[in-house]
Amino acid sequence: MVVNETEVMPIFADTDAMQIVYHGTYVTWMELGRTKLMEKPLRAYEKKIGQQIWLPIIALDIRYKTPAKLYEKLVVRTKVKSMKAATIEFEYEIVNKETGEVHVTGTTKHPLTDTDLNPLNIKKHHTELYDTIIKMMK
Repeated sequence: MVVNETEVMPIFADTDAMQIVYHGTYVTWMELGRTKLMEKPLRAYEKKIGQQIWLPIIALDIRYKTPAKLYEKLVVRTKVKSMKAATIEFEYEIVNKETGEVHVTGTTKHPLTDTDLNPLNIKKHHTELYDTIIKMMK
């Protein structure tokens, strides 16, 4: 299974008055992890076919376990949770790099669309990309 690990460190702008990471910041870090995970397979395929494939978000679930703090070294772990013909779901875990303490877990769900937001059945019309993503889950 392919798991992307992206390191982040909260700066002052990422925190509230208590120097605890603001809850919305985690969503940005989840997007960063997802972008890094899909960068190579998706961008290479787009270049090959000369068409962009978008992943607009349709669902977000986030569970706050423990607060992360200013300057704490964190790792955002991202993997593909499920892949259907026209939707993909990602799973996230944000942990302390040194202790492994879990701060946040979550998932996001995305349809695969063209740039006009029309759904794409990649299993049927973009099998090479679909197969690449399925292999990432094994």
